[in-house]
Amino acid sequence: MSKSRAAIRTVKILELVAEYPNGLTMSEIANELDIPVTSVNDIIKSLVEMEMLDLIDTRSKTYG
Repeated sequence: MSKSRAAIRTVKILELVAEYPNGLTMSEIANELDIPVTSVNDIIKSLVEMEMLDLIDTRSKTYG
C-alpha cells in the first residue's frame, strides 16, 4: 500500500505541535521536521481552516 506524503506530514505536524504548549512558527515546524516551508504553509492553512490548529500569536505567527 502506498503512503500519502501529505497525510504523513500532516500527522507529524500535529504530533510536533502537541509537544509545544506555547506553539511553533511555520519555520520552526519546517526545520524540526525537515519539510519545505511551502508544504508546511499549505498544511497549516488547511488545519487552521478545519479548526484543528489555531494561530495563537498573530505577532510571532505561532501556531498551536
